[in-house]
Amino acid sequence: MQIYTNNCLCIKICKLYHFYDKSIEMNDINTEITKTDYDNFSILHFQELSSTQAFAKEIIHGDLLHYSNDLLFKLMNENKFLTIISDTQNSGVGQYGRSWVSPHGNLYMSCIVKLDKCDVINLTQVFALLVHDILLNDYGILIQIKWINDILYSSKQINSKKMGGIICEVCKLKDGKDMLQSKDVLIVGIGININVATADNSICMRDILKDTDNMIGQTNIIDKVSMVSKDGMHGKVNSGDQINIVGLAEKICHKLPKYLDQYYVGGIEVFIDKLNSNAAYINENVILYIRESEIKGIFKGYDKNGMIILEYGNGVRESFHEGRMRLADSSDYIL
Repeated sequence: MQIYTNNCLCIKICKLYHFYDKSIEMNDINTEITKTDYDNFSILHFQELSSTQAFAKEIIHGDLLHYSNDLLFKLMNENKFLTIISDTQNSGVGQYGRSWVSPHGNLYMSCIVKLDKCDVINLTQVFALLVHDILLNDYGILIQIKWINDILYSSKQINSKKMGGIICEVCKLKDGKDMLQSKDVLIVGIGININVATADNSICMRDILKDTDNMIGQTNIIDKVSMVSKDGMHGKVNSGDQINIVGLAEKICHKLPKYLDQYYVGGIEVFIDKLNSNAAYINENVILYIRESEIKGIFKGYDKNGMIILEYGNGVRESFHEGRMRLADSSDYIL
């Protein structure tokens, strides 16, 4: 069954569906998909996937869609990108391949973008700042960024809790017509707790917005269960209110090219001041885990290359480009 509404293509999938008018066999998908085209990107919105990151890789590698290589190559040549959203994931993936709990009510998205300059760590930081700016400017929520990919929230009443994360992976996209031709593409995975906190040490946007004391001022945020944003609505969130998930994804997609362009032109240095001013655990005693080693020191922020700086007891400082960090006097997560 196919339903066309404006620029939205809604397809009920049962082992077979049409993507850009091409008939493609699906092996494990039995869900509903909505495809929406915008000026610079397209969104595929699923009810359920095993993982948006895994689905993006299958598209890139041609494992899932017979025509996907040609279609993605065309998008890249037009400076466009593809975004995959799923309402739930039954095998969500986080950093280091860890499981990402993915109940209904939160944002799970992966963007496939053309890559002109490759540094996965720096790109992760750039996209974390993108999320930071949108949450602050559009929702009045001030977050902190924890090395390397965690989005944290804290206030006078709430100790640091995880609200989301970013994961970036580089892949090779081969031209289906000329297998000697390929492009580097980046899969940007973004998960944000919007309406549901998934663990004791996590928090969601909805819970933050329930308390006007934690809000910096925002409009166009809250909608009722219908998930349609309402202009000018602000203030405390009621128990039945929900935050528009697709609306947040659209904001991220619209801003993404601007942040990528800034990075390609100026590198990570143009983001360092903002990265340092919004870094979690600045001037705190931390432990950095690198493989089997534990390195203790005071976190002093980021150097000009976006690497973390630790200061030892003798005043000596050292930069690191890898590792997992947590507070030294805390047993919180080490993600």
